[in-house]
Amino acid sequence: VTNGVVGGSPTHEPATFTYNDSLTPVLESLSPSVINVGQTVTLQVSSIQAAPAQREANWTEDLALTFGADGIACGGLAETSESAGRTSPPYTLQCVVQAGQAGLWNATLLSRSQGRADPSLAPAVSYQPEVDSISPSVGSLAGGTRINVTGDGLGLLPCSAITVGGVPCDELSGFEVPVSRPSGVPHLLCLTPPLVGFDASAMPNASQQDVAVDVKILEPAATASVVRGQFMYAVSSTPYVQAISPLAHSAARGGIINLTGHLLGDGPDPPVVTIDDRPCQLQSHSGSDVSCWLERAPRSPPLDAVVAPRVWVPERGRAAVDAAAALEYRFEVREVTPAMASMGGGAVVTISGAGFHPTVAGTQTVAILLADGTTRSCAVLDGNSTELRCEVQGGYAPAVGRRLRA
Repeated sequence: VTNGVVGGSPTHEPATFTYNDSLTPVLESLSPSVINVGQTVTLQVSSIQAAPAQREANWTEDLALTFGADGIACGGLAETSESAGRTSPPYTLQCVVQAGQAGLWNATLLSRSQGRADPSLAPAVSYQPEVDSISPSVGSLAGGTRINVTGDGLGLLPCSAITVGGVPCDELSGFEVPVSRPSGVPHLLCLTPPLVGFDASAMPNASQQDVAVDVKILEPAATASVVRGQFMYAVSSTPYVQAISPLAHSAARGGIINLTGHLLGDGPDPPVVTIDDRPCQLQSHSGSDVSCWLERAPRSPPLDAVVAPRVWVPERGRAAVDAAAALEYRFEVREVTPAMASMGGGAVVTISGAGFHPTVAGTQTVAILLADGTTRSCAVLDGNSTELRCEVQGGYAPAVGRRLRA
């Protein structure tokens, strides 16, 4: 061991450190291989210097057993009464598993005076989760029900590790109200997926039935098939958007969007509405009607010209949306006629497209970009939501008065 200088003085040799294989603790065996909180684990150890033939009662205080990188503890490590009479290894110990995270973990034996056992020989154990409750146990056919899963081994699992009806749950993010989940808390807050095969068009004619499905936890893999509970997809818990008005709206301007249906906002907390992945600011809501203000789109055009609203209702989940409740959400220019006119201006141009102001054409501004980078205005005369007429201004420089000599 050096710190820039070999040896402290001419009379002292440099300090050294030696790795000695005979001092490496050995974890001979461990059982059971599937554990959970409160489980008693039995292990056999050897090469423990603190365990001579005549052992002190507290010799096991030099040892610690943990599982996984996060160090799930196994508390109360002590030698069994049967092993206490032995004069040679291996020695049999027992401990009780403390609360941890579900998963497949390697066991780590540590001697505080000697060091760790060889990690390449570490046995693996499956920490099995326990589910105490799933609340609520009933929710929307369209998914998005915010469920609270409580129990042991759940705190650090992602929501994708929980399946409802064979489909992984979603994290609380995106258009739903974000909720942070503190690490280490023994429960999960997740959003249910839609029922497999659910068709919103089946809602009005009552052909859709309630469906009960299994809830499973994928970690660890050894117990992934174990059913942890059930969740009911219920028609009576499914919000439904039947119609939207207006059916068409310009992406270039803000405006009120109205939704009608049922179960859209009858609880104490307001629904959350998005259109084209952008928030629609709530103006009013009831069980059958929702009104919200949609801001104009950013400079980039909408990804899709026809979009369905997305509604999330707290305590219920996502709303099923009828195919007819889609918003044509555009602002585009398809054609300009005529395509050429005099540099002197004065030509009346017709601009065809979508998303123009339907009633007050004069509030819109039209400009023509020339090849040299300059622009010329086009004074709007009239128009509707799909067509504008404007008069092109001249492209020549302004005339300058001159005196002519005879």
